Amino acid sequence: MTAKKHSSKQQFFQSLKTAAASRQQNTRQHNIRQHSADAQAHSTITPEEWRVGRPAYQPTRAAPAWSDEQCRTRLIAQLESQNSKIIELETIEELPAAIFDAVQGLPGGNRIYSGDNPLINNLTWSDQQPHHQQAYHQKAHYQKADHQKDHHEKSGPPALINAADLTIKEIESPALVCLSTAFAAAAESGTLFLASGRDNPTHLNFLSSCHIILLDRAAICQTYEQALEIGRSHWSKNGQNNPPRTINLISGPSRTADIEQTLTLGAHGPIDLIVVIYN
Repeated sequence: MTAKKHSSKQQFFQSLKTAAASRQQNTRQHNIRQHSADAQAHSTITPEEWRVGRPAYQPTRAAPAWSDEQCRTRLIAQLESQNSKIIELETIEELPAAIFDAVQGLPGGNRIYSGDNPLINNLTWSDQQPHHQQAYHQKAHYQKADHQKDHHEKSGPPALINAADLTIKEIESPALVCLSTAFAAAAESGTLFLASGRDNPTHLNFLSSCHIILLDRAAICQTYEQALEIGRSHWSKNGQNNPPRTINLISGPSRTADIEQTLTLGAHGPIDLIVVIYN
């Protein structure tokens, strides 16, 4: 009787081993078939697609296409709902005067810090360095009225200063106005796409109290996927792949409602976001 029980246990465990081996074999064959299918699919991918790190993304959602004007209108509406300010220009040459008007009375508005960007550097800026930089006081927003009487009069555009010349004292100052450029914008969420580089330093996105972002009207698109395609087209020029180290997606000024669900602007970055759209 004992020998019979022992034999039954052996048969049971043997059946378990056989079933496990069968499952392993089936899994192995499935993986081989899947690998073969993937290899066949990848064989149709062009070298240009692999150069940017992966095949060109094909969105699975079917979004109704918007016209250029619909994209512009939606982007402006989304940005304004996020407490951003919008300035629209006919030409890029109007930028210094527009910024001068926008930052009048703001502490630190007499200095504009930017990267080494030829598009910005070639414009007409003030050659005279400002004599002083105003202090910055903040409760929920700029207290502009307190500084209007002390802010020195200027008849020309503000001074453009390379961000590489920022000193520790200026970085620690809460009165910092910075100028960056966005390579694209997604109208569906009011999101600006900024690529890092010498012409567009990433730290300006976070250190400034007032952040001004320059956007080409032709770079306004509907979705995130389209915005990234604009970036890929820039980075893959001349058959070379030169993607940026970082892409920052910005939707409105810095804000949080962590404490008692009270919205606070400028908690982790700029308290003001000004988007300048030009033709």
